[in-house]
Amino acid sequence: MAKRKRKGRSKQKAHGARNHKDRLFCDIFSIKENALSLFNAANGTDYADVEALEVYTIKEVLYIAMHNDLAVCFHDYIELFEQQSTKSANIPLREFLYSAEVYDKWLVRNRKNVLGTKLVKIPAPKCFELYNGLSEEPEMSEKRLSDAFEHPSPGYEWTVYVINVNAGRNKKIMDKCMPLNAYAVFVQRVRGNIAAGMTLDRAINEAVDYCIEHNLLATYFAENRGRVVKMVHTKYAVKIYEDALREEERKNGRLEMLTDMIVSMLRRKRKPSYIAEELEVTPEMVLSTAKKYNISVVQ
Repeated sequence: MAKRKRKGRSKQKAHGARNHKDRLFCDIFSIKENALSLFNAANGTDYADVEALEVYTIKEVLYIAMHNDLAVCFHDYIELFEQQSTKSANIPLREFLYSAEVYDKWLVRNRKNVLGTKLVKIPAPKCFELYNGLSEEPEMSEKRLSDAFEHPSPGYEWTVYVINVNAGRNKKIMDKCMPLNAYAVFVQRVRGNIAAGMTLDRAINEAVDYCIEHNLLATYFAENRGRVVKMVHTKYAVKIYEDALREEERKNGRLEMLTDMIVSMLRRKRKPSYIAEELEVTPEMVLSTAKKYNISVVQ
């Protein structure tokens, strides 16, 4: 009896989750059964041989931001799925570069020799962006790498298929992939709870409770509550960090502009009091700028 219980529970544990536990999407879909469901929903197929499927992950670290993608190798296809909550025109370029890493892993794992004279046959690529941001976007769209080319280059293309996976969108795909639907509902629930004034910790735990009660990846959320809370906390911590960076950049840009204006007005022999009043800065800032740039002050 104990053995059967462990076997049942293991299906809800993310295979290789230690490698990418910072992202809930990758954690859920690193479970092979869930990855197969996603593959079938995205491609309109009904494959059932889960053991033939391989899952690859890619990790890139920039400052404290953690970015992960999921690649599925199945039936001679390598398909890359990138979950996005913000709009980006650079997804085709990023997925093109990520795919190169996945192919490198595949070549090593399958002991293929690209330096030989015989043609090496490789799985065909297909790339998806799963969008769940707040901007209103169509249910399906496409992005092309050629849009980034400085000049036209006929014959060269890399296409990313964008699927809107917000709750209530793309019903056919959501109905075919229940883990994706559960993920979408969970994200929507967390957002709604935060908008209602809940603390982040309470918002996440309420969303976990909701999914368990409504049989939306219930076993996964019940067994991984603590890890889910940590993963979502990390996601919001990264967002706060990125927002702070943007605010700092905005402030730095304004400071640089003000400095340039102060220097220009000082060189035109404007008085510090006049400059301070016109630019709404302190007289001390005007004087320190004059000293820094060795400009004589008109009193």
